[in-house]
Amino acid sequence: MFLVRLARNLIELGTSRVTFLIEWYWENENLYDPNQETLQALRGTNIELILGVPNGDLQSLATASTANDWVQNNIGAFSPAVEFRYIAVGNEIKPTDAATQYVLPAVNNIYNALVSAKLDGQIKDSTSADTTLLGNSYPPSAGSFSAKNAEGANMEIVVSETGWPSAGEAAATVDNASTYYRNLINYVNDGTPKKPGKPIETYLFTMFDENQKGPYETERHFGLFYPNKQLNYIDDTKNINIGFALFTTPGIVVQDGSSGCQNLFDATLDSFYFATEKVGLPIWRLLCQGLVGHQLVA
Repeated sequence: MFLVRLARNLIELGTSRVTFLIEWYWENENLYDPNQETLQALRGTNIELILGVPNGDLQSLATASTANDWVQNNIGAFSPAVEFRYIAVGNEIKPTDAATQYVLPAVNNIYNALVSAKLDGQIKDSTSADTTLLGNSYPPSAGSFSAKNAEGANMEIVVSETGWPSAGEAAATVDNASTYYRNLINYVNDGTPKKPGKPIETYLFTMFDENQKGPYETERHFGLFYPNKQLNYIDDTKNINIGFALFTTPGIVVQDGSSGCQNLFDATLDSFYFATEKVGLPIWRLLCQGLVGHQLVA
């Protein structure tokens, strides 16, 4: 089973670029905002979506009636012609952010709205967390972060963004980006040392270079394609062994008890697995974002 997908900020995608997705046989996408034009263009394409809830909407969605309206307007109005896979309620909200207090109520309200619409069996909701949420991740079995409730041991993790920049810093080159993506695609079906043999549902970030992103130059160069749709192909990595990040080390780099990690992708994911077992999360699935070298917390 091939589990690498394509993540892309599709806010201004429109019909022509949806056609472009179909021409390139993309089957799963990450849409960060319920843009109505894009959702209309995706009707009947069989492209499955992670649909994002913008952080600015979380406070209003902490009210049940607003969440019901959101689901009706952005999901119910397009389903089943548009195939929704997950709803990511908020993006990379940190414990110190003002919006943190609204994440769990919004997740619960969106879930209840899906139940009311009889869509909960086919669409799951969660929130997207980046790797800075980990208070510790070295070695992976020490992975921890602050959360409440239980049953984290059975949580499934989806990597909703991972990528490598092709320009902007010394290690950000087309060759390194190509190596990262090629090895990632060949690797994700094998699982991690903690969960061997369990395929990792993974989304590549991102479809196009985005010249208005920042503040770091590397943030503009994660695209598999240039904005003119020409194939590009494919952050601060100074504290990470480049082979460890690119899946090219020949042996174990991080020894962790009786097991060990040969690459950064494994080490980061297993840190999340261990952290969820220790404290659990009151959500069905965790959508991990930003699995690139500089975000490993050691």
